[in-house]
Amino acid sequence: GTGYHFTTKHCIENIFELSKLNKFQNVLDYGSGSGILGIAAKKLMPYSKITLIDKDNLAIKMTYLNLKKNNIKSNNNVFEVSSIKKKYIKRNFYNLILANILLPELKSLIKEFNYILGYNGVIIVSGILINQKNNLINLYRKFKIYPVKISEDEKWITIIFKKIK
Repeated sequence: GTGYHFTTKHCIENIFELSKLNKFQNVLDYGSGSGILGIAAKKLMPYSKITLIDKDNLAIKMTYLNLKKNNIKSNNNVFEVSSIKKKYIKRNFYNLILANILLPELKSLIKEFNYILGYNGVIIVSGILINQKNNLINLYRKFKIYPVKISEDEKWITIIFKKIK
């Protein structure tokens, strides 16, 4: 990704806003693609441990390349993930999850997100069309993960969710 698509732009704006208000120890960029969101998070929150994962081997290679271009050490925090390989979980709780992926994946991942997101943790999701918003919000609410901010741009939506006890 280049950072110019609405979904990416809104994610980065939300990371920036959240970085001024919160200290996120563990950040997960789920479906990292080129790594742009994880890189932005690391630049805005240098004290955070950033983990980047994607299921596409080419995307993982691009992530490593872009980390290097941005002078960010990979520190064994980039994983190709499959249903078998879930090293990134390692009984780890994340304070912030970034997921700029499409609705079917965002829906199928809710149980996993619920498992790895700590209480009061935040998820920024994007890649959702306006007419898909309520479907996703209603599903996440069942897991006590509630929307706190919604950004709209043309037909795209970005939602910040927070996990409540």
